[in-house]
Amino acid sequence: MLTVLLGAIRGATEVLDKLPVHLETSLRCFPNYVVYSDYGENFHGQLIVNALEFVSQRIQEEHQDFELYRRLKQDGRSALSDGAFQGANSAVDGQGMTTGNAQNPGWKLDKWKFLPMVNRTLYDFPDMKWYIFSEADAYVVWSTMLQLLATLDSRQLVYQGQFMSAGADNFVYGGAGIIVSQAALQAVVAYYSSHKKELEDFTDHHWAGDAVLGKAFKEAGVLLTDIWPIMQGDYPGWLTYLPGGTLTDGIARAWCKPVANFHHVTPDAVRALWHTEQEWLERRTDGREVTTNAVA
Repeated sequence: MLTVLLGAIRGATEVLDKLPVHLETSLRCFPNYVVYSDYGENFHGQLIVNALEFVSQRIQEEHQDFELYRRLKQDGRSALSDGAFQGANSAVDGQGMTTGNAQNPGWKLDKWKFLPMVNRTLYDFPDMKWYIFSEADAYVVWSTMLQLLATLDSRQLVYQGQFMSAGADNFVYGGAGIIVSQAALQAVVAYYSSHKKELEDFTDHHWAGDAVLGKAFKEAGVLLTDIWPIMQGDYPGWLTYLPGGTLTDGIARAWCKPVANFHHVTPDAVRALWHTEQEWLERRTDGREVTTNAVA
């Protein structure tokens, strides 16, 4: 039995654009996954779980960040036809990649998802050894991920991914994927359960849900481990060159390392990455992991 669960995080404004390609590719043969969003629904037979259901009722009913949430509960997807909510999760940069916008309604909701999501995950799936949390515009390279998890012990406190900091707060960057062991998830959920109001107050004054989650892990006694470039917060073509066309030392190191996650990938890129991974698996017989230079 495969005891790895993927928790996929999506906003209601992203489901139509970004979920279908994952159902057709990266999730097609993966048995254990749950899709979280800020709006619970049945999407073409796929259950979407409301990640915000157990946020304190007062916050759901009164907080300004939950304006879109209240509209979705009242009007369903028709609420998204309002021009005020168009593009709530999808500012686009010059490369065609989605970027964050803290003033958009969907992004205001996003930071509130992380802690109730991990709490719900443990409640619904308590027997998994590993929990991987991935975002809508990410691609998990399962062939590498499963080999990585096989080297770790789920009974240990494991919380790892790509290191990031926001002021004094150190955390694993959600866009690069978050790997959590059963023991670590149990610890952070226990802390969340006994410090819910304190953590919701912290969330209210922060801008990043993955940073809030990082604080909870730290307070629960779970330290982060930075495993970049295995877990990457960028897409394969995002390379930093020095004058003369040479790669920076860090990027050169990433170029030939195994990779288990890419971020800022479009649906077309997800499909291309999946086909490349399948071809790699068919071609390789020595069990070697997929590397960045194999897909870029």
